[in-house]
Amino acid sequence: GRTDAFLGDMVYFQGHAAPGVKIRIIAEDASSCAEGVAGEIQVSSETTPYFAYHHAEDKTAAAREGDFVRTGDIGYLDVDGYLYISDRKSDMVISGGVNIYPAEVEAALLAHPAVAEAAVVGRPDDLKGQAVVAFVRANLAAKVIDRLSRGCRGSHRSRSGNCRRRGDRNRDRHADG
Repeated sequence: GRTDAFLGDMVYFQGHAAPGVKIRIIAEDASSCAEGVAGEIQVSSETTPYFAYHHAEDKTAAAREGDFVRTGDIGYLDVDGYLYISDRKSDMVISGGVNIYPAEVEAALLAHPAVAEAAVVGRPDDLKGQAVVAFVRANLAAKVIDRLSRGCRGSHRSRSGNCRRRGDRNRDRHADG
C-alpha cells in the first residue's frame, strides 16, 4: 500500500475514493481525462445533493455539475484509481493559451539547492494574457558555499587545486595598496 502523503514534484497522494464516493477528472473542454492526465477533480456521493456554500447560491450552482461537485482542485487518477492532487484550479496561470500549474514551476525551482522557498503566481500580460512570476527566497547555505568557492578561485588555489588557508601575505598586503 501507499503511505506517503507527499511524493515529490508538489503532488499530494490522497488514496482511493471512500465507498460510495465517485471521483472523475474533467478537462477544460468538459471531457473525461485519461488516467494520469491532470484535470479538475469532481466528486459525487449520497451527500452531494446537500452540498452548498453558505449564503452563496450562485457559487453553489456554479460548483454543481449534475450529480457531481467541482472541487476546484487539479489532479489525476492513476491506473489503480489512486487520486493525486497537484494544484488549485484558481491558482492556474494561462499564458498564451497554455495552462501552467504554479506547483509544478515551484517544484522545479525548489529542486535547485540555492532555492529555499518559492511561490509562483500569474500577473496580467497584454500579449499572453498572463505571465508567470516567481518569488524566490535563496538558501543562505547555498549563497555561503558559492561565495566560499568563488573566494577559492584563481590565485587563492594551491597547485593541487585546494583552497589555501592563507593567501600570499606579501602579495595580499601589496594588492591593497
